[in-house]
Amino acid sequence: MGISATPEQVGALAAIKSFLLDETLDAFIPPGSAGTDKTTLIVGLVDQLEGMNLSSALLAPTGRATCILRNTIRQITGEGDRSVSTIHKALYATHWFDINVDAEPPVSRRPLPVSAQG
Repeated sequence: MGISATPEQVGALAAIKSFLLDETLDAFIPPGSAGTDKTTLIVGLVDQLEGMNLSSALLAPTGRATCILRNTIRQITGEGDRSVSTIHKALYATHWFDINVDAEPPVSRRPLPVSAQG
């Protein structure tokens, strides 16, 4: 007797496969609504990436979401050492992108007219 995946899980697995096969993609956002085992799939994906000697980063939109993700991963794996960060923190880590310090400042826009009446 095999395990039967839901249509959302099948879609998520197809999206993961497409992501892994497309070398031009740098990020994967799991599809699916709440309660469709996205975190379980991501834990499996991260394990597979580590087995392939590929790096990954687990990111969430808020600090609270990072705590929830970290705790859920701990419940699934029994491990508490998975690093989870906010998207904001990752974007502002300078090793993720180049900063052009010689760039010209943006052209300032004309100030908007202010009404004297308030």
